[in-house]
Amino acid sequence: MQVFKAANYLSPEDFDEFLLGFDKVNSYKATPEIMKFCANIQYYCALRISEVLTLRRDDFDLKNRILTLSNTKTGFKKCKCSTWEKKKLVTSDDSCVKCKGIGKYRIKQYTTIPRPLIVVISEYLKSMKYNKLIFNFNRTTAWKSYKQAGETSQLEIREQQEERNIEGVWTHLLRSSYIKFMRENNASVELCAAKLRHKEKSAVDHYLRVDLQAVITWEAKIFG
Repeated sequence: MQVFKAANYLSPEDFDEFLLGFDKVNSYKATPEIMKFCANIQYYCALRISEVLTLRRDDFDLKNRILTLSNTKTGFKKCKCSTWEKKKLVTSDDSCVKCKGIGKYRIKQYTTIPRPLIVVISEYLKSMKYNKLIFNFNRTTAWKSYKQAGETSQLEIREQQEERNIEGVWTHLLRSSYIKFMRENNASVELCAAKLRHKEKSAVDHYLRVDLQAVITWEAKIFG
């Protein structure tokens, strides 16, 4: 039986069902165990898939429950040698050692490692060499594997966007789902923004939006 849910959300219970779906996913690039490991990190750390795939063993501080991110979409700081206007670079110093003329440089970001994830990954990380990339597949492999796992676990989820509709489980769904889980359990918008590593609280709204599938789900509960 397919499980019809509000768009853009996997509860922890749904996520467990999703993980079981990897047992029936055939990929020569990654085993079911590796894909489950990847999905667990992405879900509980609320990461983008690109951020998961650049993680190394020594990024995990299990004692303090902190994950260090060195290669993120938003992990940049404007260099003092540059001038900006409406987020566009106006001038920069090509001889600058710090930014190498691009006007900004990478900075590390941090997020939390909740207990469910620590339980899952602690033994796995012990067997890995330090400073080694954890995953050796790309985002296309992850996307395809997530879609297949969603289908085999019979989770039917849709998101309606302005330019397209997405059906099934896609990689970014895990990041947004954990934020919805936080809000359902009374986490403040400020806490959600900190987990997402967004400076502006308004950015959280993007992860909490609903669409027609949510209306369909609500109407089904009311009218059958």
